[in-house]
Amino acid sequence: MLLYLDRHPQCQVIEIASALCIQNLSAVKTVQIFQRNGWIRKPQVNANRKIVKLQLSEKGTALAQKIKENIEVTDKLFALADNRKAA
Repeated sequence: MLLYLDRHPQCQVIEIASALCIQNLSAVKTVQIFQRNGWIRKPQVNANRKIVKLQLSEKGTALAQKIKENIEVTDKLFALADNRKAA
């Protein structure tokens, strides 16, 4: 979810749920946990109080960057393992 928010700032919870193929309630609960951890800025509610746009905080952006770096390292390790099997 953090990576999705990193790539799609100002999205709505319903968009995240749809993109990640999870139920809306699961997405809402996860967003609440992320807010408590300081990874998502408190959403701004528009005038009709129904549309909430989410955005990563600085702390959330830093965590998303670490996740991306870990994915890159993991991909490299898998590539090395595949090369050894092929040899």
